[in-house]
Amino acid sequence: MDLSSMSQQPKELTPFQIHKQRFGAAKPWHAIQREHRVDTEVSMSRYSICEGCPSFLNITKQCKECGCFMKIKTKIDTAVCPIGKW
Repeated sequence: MDLSSMSQQPKELTPFQIHKQRFGAAKPWHAIQREHRVDTEVSMSRYSICEGCPSFLNITKQCKECGCFMKIKTKIDTAVCPIGKW
């Protein structure tokens, strides 16, 4: 068994790494805490970007990539777009 080839194989992400990749440092409770909200202009700008994205589900206002409800996620200061658009 060649151990050098094992280190070159891509590793599966842990559930924590997947969560971090999709949501950044955002936590669900940040949506209701004022200290974690962005300005209205920032939120509107983010949401506008989402509306123009092919991963945006217009019917439910959700992102196909992370499953978040974007009207809420775009208001959280620590939230990130899972595909790096904002």
